[in-house]
Amino acid sequence: MISVQNHLLRLNGSRIAALFIVGSLLLSSCGIFSSSRSNGSGDVTSEQNQNPDKAEVDTVQWTKIPEDKFPPIKTDKKEEETTTSSKGKKEAYRMACFLPMNSQRIDLSVEDPNEMRSLKYIHYYAGMQFALEDLEEAGMKLTMDVFDSKDDPNHVKSILSSRLATDTDVILGSIKKESLKELARFGKKNEIPVISPWYSSKSVTRNNPYYVQLNPFLTEHYRAITEHALAHFDPSQIYLLGREGTKDLSRFKYFQETCQELTDGETLNTFPFYTDSLTQEFEIFKDIILQDSATVFIIPNFSSRDAQYIYDVLRRINVEKMDHEVYVYGMPIMYMMDKMTYEYYTNMNIRIVMSRFTNTSTEEAKSFEARYFRRYNDYPRGEAFEGYDNVMFIGQMLQEYGLDFLDHLDDDMMEYFSARFDIQPVFTGDVEDGTVNYFENQNLRIIQFVDNQFRSLK
Repeated sequence: MISVQNHLLRLNGSRIAALFIVGSLLLSSCGIFSSSRSNGSGDVTSEQNQNPDKAEVDTVQWTKIPEDKFPPIKTDKKEEETTTSSKGKKEAYRMACFLPMNSQRIDLSVEDPNEMRSLKYIHYYAGMQFALEDLEEAGMKLTMDVFDSKDDPNHVKSILSSRLATDTDVILGSIKKESLKELARFGKKNEIPVISPWYSSKSVTRNNPYYVQLNPFLTEHYRAITEHALAHFDPSQIYLLGREGTKDLSRFKYFQETCQELTDGETLNTFPFYTDSLTQEFEIFKDIILQDSATVFIIPNFSSRDAQYIYDVLRRINVEKMDHEVYVYGMPIMYMMDKMTYEYYTNMNIRIVMSRFTNTSTEEAKSFEARYFRRYNDYPRGEAFEGYDNVMFIGQMLQEYGLDFLDHLDDDMMEYFSARFDIQPVFTGDVEDGTVNYFENQNLRIIQFVDNQFRSLK
């Protein structure tokens, strides 16, 4: 294990250079930092700089900790099988976080830091540190153990069995399904809440009241789109777009079911077409674009693999709509696509469903950006806001309700930088059965580019 300073110091040179320190920090696969300067655990920790914004250090000092003096923490197998978490409040709490840094593949020699595959998780990591500082100021004692999951379920399993602190109260991560299964299995067995911030699936775990999914499932995104579209347009104006011979058409049923539920049996228009037609000279969508009212298109595709297809569809709609009013609803991929232009967003009134969205024009967000820039000499990416929000949410729930916080997930009414959490139990079978399958955040936003910036409509 390697002990390092737990704050990021400014470097001379590239604006992003300081964030490389964080990547280096996780190269050991285990970095430990705490919001309290003394956690009483006897573990290897590092103190926070009392005024890190004024630090002028441009190097990191590394210290090799001899394992004979500081042996790795190992969970006693026998105790692990019989011990259950005590309920109520504690003086201090401990969280383990599994980040997919993939330190074994990090290339710190790249000329453009934006080419680093793990860059967004470095920003996420930095945002978490800010949250720990703010929680400490609020009187919260929270220690966080950070591990590199390496996108390897066997590596995660090894950490859980030999390196996870025995007093861990909550686990955050990871991004891969198989790794999440290991975390969920461990959490259920040991009655430790596992918070999944990125991946969403109905098959990670079953009958597990200790698993919380912060990213709503795909069908919740579809429902949010349908509800918003029907609140502003008649079903006869709305068209579901999809390619013949693909899974696109099978996704239509989720929109139709919601539409029938909300309209007493009405359905949306469907418009399947062949992919090859996108490259042909004849017009595809012109005949269904309404002359006397707005036409609404819904594109259900969500994968980055479909980015080119989505762009081709939007390009054709933008040309064929002429001067007619068009609205397009889509998934978060539309917000992240490199080829998208503000002209497209405005010409087609594109509306995107998002579980996470930060309005950077607010005073609170601007203050966070300024604080972040002073510390790291770089502006925060969206992941920095997310890392901050997730740790603040968990920390405040622990501070307010202690180890019983799972029973109060729906009591949180705060508006965070990038999200508001509406976490509800998902039941196995009927609600009356009372068996919780897992918990899921069901809060989603619809955003649109208005007045030269994205704004939340919902």
